[in-house]
Amino acid sequence: DDMSPAAQSATAALFAAVAAATGKLYAEPEEEAVEAEHEARDAGAATDAMVKELREALKDLEKRTAHVVRQTRVVAAECRALDERIAGLAAAQSRRELEVASVWEDLQVALRH
Repeated sequence: DDMSPAAQSATAALFAAVAAATGKLYAEPEEEAVEAEHEARDAGAATDAMVKELREALKDLEKRTAHVVRQTRVVAAECRALDERIAGLAAAQSRRELEVASVWEDLQVALRH
C-alpha cells in the first residue's frame, strides 16, 4: 500500500460510515444474486396477487353484466306487455267512442221524427 496510516484510517472510517448508512459495505456477488432472487420472487408474488385480484374483479364484472342483461330482458318483456295492454285499451276506447257516436246519431235521428 502507498497509503499512510492516517490515510488508511480515514479510508477505513469512510467505509465504516458507508456501511453504517447503507447496511453493508459491499454486496458480495452471491449476496446480490440472493437479493435479486428475493426481489424477483417478491415482484412475482405481487404480480400473482394483482392477476388474482384482476381475475376476481373480472368475474364480478361478468356476474354483474349477466344480471343486467337478465334484468334488461325482463324489463323489455314487461314493456312489450304494457305496449300490448295500451294498444288494447286504445282499441277499446275507440270502440266506445264509435258506439257513443252511433248512439248519439240514433238519438238525433229519433228526435227529428
